[in-house]
Amino acid sequence: MVDTVRPNKRWTEDETTLALYLYFQLPFGKLHSNNPEIQLLAQGLDRSASSVAMKLVNFASLDPKITGGA
Repeated sequence: MVDTVRPNKRWTEDETTLALYLYFQLPFGKLHSNNPEIQLLAQGLDRSASSVAMKLVNFASLDPKITGGA
């Protein structure tokens, strides 16, 4: 799948919920744009796989299990 440049598009609440659901399904090492599950969600959301992967990594930056926080 080739990522194409698109204008910035804000994430809707439903899109964010779907991305968060996928985040909880994947181990941290699989949060990349070449992951088929990320590519599938990206296609369904009409977004690039890179933008979905970045959203998941943003979730990880807030996850105390990843960051070592309380």
